[in-house]
Amino acid sequence: MDKVVFDDKYKLEIPIIDYEHEKLFTIINDIIAASKDNDPNNLLYEINIAELIKYADFHFRSEEDLMKEAKYEGYADHKKAHDAFREKIQQFQREFNEKKLDVEKLIDYLVSWLTTHIMVVDKKYEDTLKDAGIDKQLV
Repeated sequence: MDKVVFDDKYKLEIPIIDYEHEKLFTIINDIIAASKDNDPNNLLYEINIAELIKYADFHFRSEEDLMKEAKYEGYADHKKAHDAFREKIQQFQREFNEKKLDVEKLIDYLVSWLTTHIMVVDKKYEDTLKDAGIDKQLV
């Protein structure tokens, strides 16, 4: 895979969320770029996976706070999806640390999870957040 493109189909038209989603795409693209040298022990993986964990956690907390602010009824299920992602990425990091990381599996998971999550799960809260005026908040 060359890279994953953050295009209009992934936009929720909620600037703060779109900005954070685009940053997640950038981090995943950095992991894809690091995979080009075919060295699963590449230090760039460690750096990029650590950055992904940190930024995903920041984004999830941000998104969850906005859902609570908007009183989104699907908050609990949405948070469970975030928690499952956190656990899976921690598992990938352990595999990297144990020198057992399957880089293609990592990339496939990241691309599939993020694109599906935005298009299916995040789209569910889009109207609720907009109705609460959150789309007017600045990045």
